[in-house]
Amino acid sequence: MKRTILLTVAMLLLLVSCNLSTTKNETTMEQKIGKDFGEKYAAAWSEQDANAHANLFAANGSQIVNNGTPAVGRDAIAKVAQDDGISGYACSMR
Repeated sequence: MKRTILLTVAMLLLLVSCNLSTTKNETTMEQKIGKDFGEKYAAAWSEQDANAHANLFAANGSQIVNNGTPAVGRDAIAKVAQDDGISGYACSMR
């Protein structure tokens, strides 16, 4: 019983210390990456820029639009975005 209580307290202290390692004013690397991606995605979307949209993917990335055939690679992704239009479709990114 004592061991369980000690382990529980140790885990709580560990969790609290991890949470305190980043203050409210600091931005984590993941947050910066997410914000950067969001800004680039929004710009590509609002400018209807198929190449900028495709450049958000890895070189061998894939995208499926409206349950269709996967577009694999940036050139194929840009072509689908150009042909079908960037806005107005449901897609799955990988």
